[in-house]
Amino acid sequence: MLITLFDFENGKVIPSIHVHTLKFLKDLIEKYPEDYMKIFEYLFYMTCPSPTLNPYFNLPEDDKESTILKDIEAEFSTDDEIIETAIERCIELYETPTRRTYFAAKSMLDKINTYLANTGINGSSKDGNGAFILRAMKDLSDMRRTCKDAFKDLEEEQKSHVRGGISTAYDQ
Repeated sequence: MLITLFDFENGKVIPSIHVHTLKFLKDLIEKYPEDYMKIFEYLFYMTCPSPTLNPYFNLPEDDKESTILKDIEAEFSTDDEIIETAIERCIELYETPTRRTYFAAKSMLDKINTYLANTGINGSSKDGNGAFILRAMKDLSDMRRTCKDAFKDLEEEQKSHVRGGISTAYDQ
């Protein structure tokens, strides 16, 4: 089940009830009274493992942070130790073995895709990379299937159920 660190109101990320009880989030409000809402947006989009709630979910991990910071028009530095700690803690709180499996599979699939897209075949058949590229191309559908299966497991894990098997909304 997906935990709720942040809620939505009028199309904006807002603090949940937990923000005022978790020290690492309270510290952000105290240190950044003018910017903490933007920082919460950043934290949410960087760490929320739900594709339904997080439009940045499918971005390659290497591109995610810069894209989010640009899109939310951040004027704070993510190099601050308090913000780095908040990211780590949010990831820990959202973390499950299923989430780790999915993100590991997604990361490897992204890396293979990038390699195949950016690497030409070089050298002779003995010394070159042609055999590796051919093998990677053949294995790509299996890797994609593994990633899709892990994603389905992640989606299933995130469903909230109440008595009678009825699903609840994220903010309930």
